[in-house]
Formats: sequence, structure tokens, C-alpha cells
Amino acid sequence: MHVLLAEDDPDDIDLFREALADNNVRCSVTSITKGDEVIPFLQECPVLPDIIVLDLNLPKVSGQQILQQIKTLEPLEKIPVLILTTSGSKYDYEICMSGGANKFITKPTSNMGFTEMTEALIAIA
Repeated sequence: MHVLLAEDDPDDIDLFREALADNNVRCSVTSITKGDEVIPFLQECPVLPDIIVLDLNLPKVSGQQILQQIKTLEPLEKIPVLILTTSGSKYDYEICMSGGANKFITKPTSNMGFTEMTEALIAIA
């Protein structure tokens, strides 16, 4: 499985990778830290990721804008998107889910939370 992680916080990138390793999820992870680089990367990469994990608070272009672009471009529209964000806002949740996200998860703060995140990632990929 190949995961594209759009996340600007280096610590969160490390935690994401550690959670996958701790839960024996075998995959490759490509991380992009700037929102304006996600769509160009997807349009140029030879093999599309199996899932996109998207933070909402990215520099230059927000996660919501990226989600909107992904869901309007072929063949990107078919890639499952998991929103992984610090936001617990009902508004953000509703906008993302109505915009085509497959899952919305508030960033975990415990080992159990990371286990649930990896299970959700596997389930939708």
C-alpha cells in the first residue's frame, strides 16, 4: 500500500509513521508539507497512492481546498481520502464529509487513538 500524507508538522509525520510501524502496517509513505504541492505531485506521479491522508491546516492551500480539487479531477477522484486534523469542529467534519472525504479523524493523543487511526486507514484503503 502507498500512502500520500499531506502534513506540515514534522512531529506529526514522525508519529504517523511510528503508528503504522507499531501496528505492523506495511506501506510506503510519501509526505508533502505544502498544500500547493499536493495536486501537482498527484498529477505527475507515475503511480497514484492507494490513499491520501490530509491535514486541513496546510500552508499555501488548505486541506479543504485540496479535497475539493481531488474530488473534481479524474482519476484522482477515485482515491480514498482520510482527513487527519487537530480540528474537532462539526463544521469542518460536515464540509469534508460532504466534499467526498471517506473518513474524518481528529489527530490521536494516545496509543489507542493511533491504533484506531491505522485501522481506519487500512479499512478505507
